[in-house]
Amino acid sequence: MAGKITNIGFQKGGVNKTTLAVQLGLYTAEQNKTVLIIDGDAQEDSSRLLGKPDNYDGLCSDSLFTMSPEEFQASWERGERPILPVRNWGCRLPEDVESIGELMHFVPASAGAMANINESKDKSYVSNFKANVAFLATQYDHLYVDTPPQLGLVQYASLCACTSTVMPLICDFDTCGKDKVTKYFALYNAAKKLHNPQLKLPVVVLSSVDARGKIVKRFIDWARASFKTNLTNKYIEYSTALNNAKDERRAIWFKPASGNDRTKGAAYRRVITDIYERLV
Repeated sequence: MAGKITNIGFQKGGVNKTTLAVQLGLYTAEQNKTVLIIDGDAQEDSSRLLGKPDNYDGLCSDSLFTMSPEEFQASWERGERPILPVRNWGCRLPEDVESIGELMHFVPASAGAMANINESKDKSYVSNFKANVAFLATQYDHLYVDTPPQLGLVQYASLCACTSTVMPLICDFDTCGKDKVTKYFALYNAAKKLHNPQLKLPVVVLSSVDARGKIVKRFIDWARASFKTNLTNKYIEYSTALNNAKDERRAIWFKPASGNDRTKGAAYRRVITDIYERLV
């Protein structure tokens, strides 16, 4: 049975797509599921965060667009360019698992190559990516695609390939308000109509929320009215605990350094649990 493929996307940067992809990956590993994170962003944020080696010359995400399904599967069967295991990240591993790399892998991005692909109009890239990701889904329980902050080919191809999608937003009307959401949904609707008719509405999560501000409260009310049950039950609060976890390479809820980090980590995990349960 093929695994789940989740697009994590929106057209603007700074909405915490990469952080969400990594934390979802860690949570998935905690469920004793194999997980693959695909870095589709030329900025290579998740690649660096997960430990892409210097001078790496192995499989990168651009190959998922440029290689035909036949080429890619033949390369996989020959054992060429093996996928990287995640190392040195902490989470609550199952008892029979010794290291995170047994469950969690990633395909890093190559900055120049991915920038060119995202600006391309080559339709074969979309079909290649959809087929190659579908093949990878036969090897893993769950795939998360970290997408760039633009409505280019990569975002479109990921929507065409995925079985579900998560849309993180920050509480800012200029960055994530109605106009920006409408443009994102235009791309979503095109992918659903032309390539992926089974695609469900995105799971929407608000991140970096400081609910003390009046504008933030207005945004939360707007999001609840706009997305209804597709909005997660809780939002992700702004907290230094998340930066601490990233610096220490761990799930935010795993071995927190202080009481505040413990509280914030537990709250974050509840949101991640909500998202994960909607995806599976």
